[in-house]
Amino acid sequence: MRANGDTVRAKALKDEMDRFGGQREWAYREPADRIAVGKAAIRLGADPKRVTELFFDPVKKANLELADAYLANGELALAKHDFALAAVPPGEKTVVEIFPDQKDFAIRTFGLPGGAGYLGVCFGRVITANSPASRPGSPQNWQAVLWHEFTHVVTLTLTKNKMPRWLSEGISVNEERQQRANWGEHMTPRYRAMILGADLTPVSKLSGAFLRPKTGAHLQFAYSESSLVVEWLVKKWGVEKMRALLADLARGVEINAALAAHFAPIEKVDAEFSAHARGLANATGPMLDWTKPEPAVRASDAKLTAWMAARPDNFTVLTEQAKQLLAEKKWAAAKAPLL
Repeated sequence: MRANGDTVRAKALKDEMDRFGGQREWAYREPADRIAVGKAAIRLGADPKRVTELFFDPVKKANLELADAYLANGELALAKHDFALAAVPPGEKTVVEIFPDQKDFAIRTFGLPGGAGYLGVCFGRVITANSPASRPGSPQNWQAVLWHEFTHVVTLTLTKNKMPRWLSEGISVNEERQQRANWGEHMTPRYRAMILGADLTPVSKLSGAFLRPKTGAHLQFAYSESSLVVEWLVKKWGVEKMRALLADLARGVEINAALAAHFAPIEKVDAEFSAHARGLANATGPMLDWTKPEPAVRASDAKLTAWMAARPDNFTVLTEQAKQLLAEKKWAAAKAPLL
């Protein structure tokens, strides 16, 4: 009503919700009713903490297994940028340990030296992370890392750790992009080639992309693809469907069955996502020539020079030109092939 300009009726309805929530609790015994009224009150401008106390907290006290109230609290916390509203039960804190020495991070996290490729790791409500000072030759954005790992805390808690790695990582990477456009994974020439080639994994089999990656590059691509799946699901069907999916996982529903229940038959999900991903890849550098020189061309300087001269809009040619200009410290000139 408020969105339609009827502010008087909207205020009256909000006041009625406040009164009912405090004085007529018996009228809202069903958990779904309490949560729905609480969400409506938030949209009408009610005090978030009061809504949590009157509508969401009683549901959680009555049924600790019901995920809907926690999802409503999480949505509220994200919308208001106030994570105190997430209403985590007392005593359940999230501990973040940041290590200035990568070796200390490895021992604390894995119990053994190694794991140089890991920036941070989530163990339920414990996050371990490398300090930027621990990787002087490989700068990192510690804010993005912690945002990614804290998203794991939220999703793993909501699903009681019953979610596949691809979905957990996909949500975390997508949330990075949602927070800052320059965070998270983005389409790259390598990812474009992998999508248009034979490396795109069907959604129904994405767990295997993490369990049995061909190379380190394929594992990194699995993070990117998973985030594209999550982004696509939310944009096409809505965030409420994703929340319902997480609630099903918490109840022990198998991932492909949950996807089919809330989105579409898994075969359709596989086919439509594949088409979506290929569309994104084809839209990357659409005016560029993406062909690469054959080995026989590369083996001959004369043939390679002629090949490059004939392809002024070729990605490989433009990249090599930029590298050469950078090596010659011609900074201004190097911008031209990169634009």
